[in-house]
Amino acid sequence: MPWAATVNYVFAWWCAGVYLLSPFAIYIFYTRNFSLLEDENFIAIWGDIYDGLNTEKRTAVYLPIIFIVKRVAFCVIVLYLNEHPELQIHA
Repeated sequence: MPWAATVNYVFAWWCAGVYLLSPFAIYIFYTRNFSLLEDENFIAIWGDIYDGLNTEKRTAVYLPIIFIVKRVAFCVIVLYLNEHPELQIHA
């Protein structure tokens, strides 16, 4: 295998790993810092990450996790159900 294909293969797996681990990182970030979401110093540093979320409700900070899980599920449906289009349409 040429070196460029090896680099591409490793980078693809690295990106997939980061994408699959990101919901856990988001969950840890929000649960550890939920009480600080209204703090002005915290907003100055991290405010752009959760801008637009309702920080008064704890359930609202789980929306980014839900969106990532939906995207992963869509990728799985597209990649692994390609021989069953009726299941893709249903999903």
